[in-house]
Amino acid sequence: EGRRSRLRRLTLSAGALYLAIFIIYPLATSVRSVLVVPGDAAATAQNIADSETLFRWGMAGEAAIFLIEIALADNLTLRSAGLRVMQARQQLAIAVGNQYPQEQALDGTAGVERTQGRSDDVYDFGFSVSWEADVWGRFRRQVETASALLEASLASYDGVKVSLIAQVAQSYLSIRTTERRLEVARANVGLQEESVRISMAKFDAGAVSALDVEQALTLLHNTRATVYSLEIALQQFRNALAVLLGRPPQDLGGLLGTGGRLTDLTIKAMLVGLEHHMRFDLSGYPRLGDQWEISVLSRIVSIADC
Repeated sequence: EGRRSRLRRLTLSAGALYLAIFIIYPLATSVRSVLVVPGDAAATAQNIADSETLFRWGMAGEAAIFLIEIALADNLTLRSAGLRVMQARQQLAIAVGNQYPQEQALDGTAGVERTQGRSDDVYDFGFSVSWEADVWGRFRRQVETASALLEASLASYDGVKVSLIAQVAQSYLSIRTTERRLEVARANVGLQEESVRISMAKFDAGAVSALDVEQALTLLHNTRATVYSLEIALQQFRNALAVLLGRPPQDLGGLLGTGGRLTDLTIKAMLVGLEHHMRFDLSGYPRLGDQWEISVLSRIVSIADC
């Protein structure tokens, strides 16, 4: 009963994640329509900068859809399930064929007989068909069994597909969550190192006891240990996602990109990419209007690009 209850919970979780995928796609599409201004890259960049949270949700949705499409095309377990469906279909075709004659033979001969100066053409043609009459329904039961096996293989394929989509989405979210936790933990390490430095300075000045220094060091070492455990967990999630995508465990940075936040430097880089082909008189491309002000960094890159 406990195992059945656990399977029921897992099934409900997979179904909920599978349903979430159908919500992610229109979410990503709607985010794109809100942020992207057709023909106006500057307005698009400004919308992204002003609505970073919305942009990140849209990017997460599109990334999840992209990874799911790769998994559905290359996942080895799903391919095996598809091959089992093909095998079941062929077995059903064989079972249906057994209801018809199992042996067919067709033969013919042609010759010339010569006797006492006389020749005669001789032709012979014959065929035979034999089969086992399905009196007791053996072949009909075989067809029913093969049909049931085909339906079971199709259900298994659908189950693998649902589970795969759920696992890919869950692995991607786990990677992004762990990356954020790792970012916070590393920032805490920096803060606690400064706290240790201050505690030691106070101890040297006689303002605090050695216990305060030891407590600060303990907190620092615990946080560093958390960083190491998060790094291990992050790599495990990445390896699991690589296997789900039908690839050997490897660095998925090319597929996942980075989960960093939009900073001032990121926005400036976006503007440089937009403006560095524009000249001082606003000629070149893209044409952004006579009132547009080119940033200093874009002017420098434009000169270096000449």
